[in-house]
This record gives sequence, structure tokens and C-alpha cells, in this order.
Amino acid sequence: MARTFFIMAMLLMASAIGVIGYQFFFYLIKETWPVVTAAQVWAPMFGPLPETQFLSLGHVWTWLGAWPMAALAFAASYVAFLASDTLRR
Repeated sequence: MARTFFIMAMLLMASAIGVIGYQFFFYLIKETWPVVTAAQVWAPMFGPLPETQFLSLGHVWTWLGAWPMAALAFAASYVAFLASDTLRR
């Protein structure tokens, strides 16, 4: 299980670096820094979330969707590295 978390952490870290690389090269070509939010990544992969405002945590999902994807991926990879390290002991 520790190895699974470690591999997942490495993939999350690589995806965060890939998002920053995409933003950097887009900046070099178009001279504007693109905003890549979690909602922009989620919708093409899994489909758009329906209106979740009626749920008790609907505002939380909307708030998380506005976060930068690179920051979320770095945070998730950190948590996965911690879980991997904890399970090895």
C-alpha cells in the first residue's frame, strides 16, 4: 500500500509540474498567463458537476473548483507522500 501511495504521489507531482510547464510555454507563445483551475480540469475528464448549491457542501465544491490545479496537485502529492511514509513504518 505504501508503494501505491508513493507512485500516486509521484504522478500527482508530475501533473502539477506539467500544468506549470503548460502555463509557462503558453506564456512564452501568447504572452498571457493562463489560469488552470480545478473546475477546468474536472469538467472535460468527468463531465460538469450539476448545480450543487442545494447540497450542504455545495459552496465548498464551488470554492475548490476555483483553486489553481497546480496548487491542489502539489498539496495532494504532499499528502500522498506523507501517507506513503507513514505506512512504511
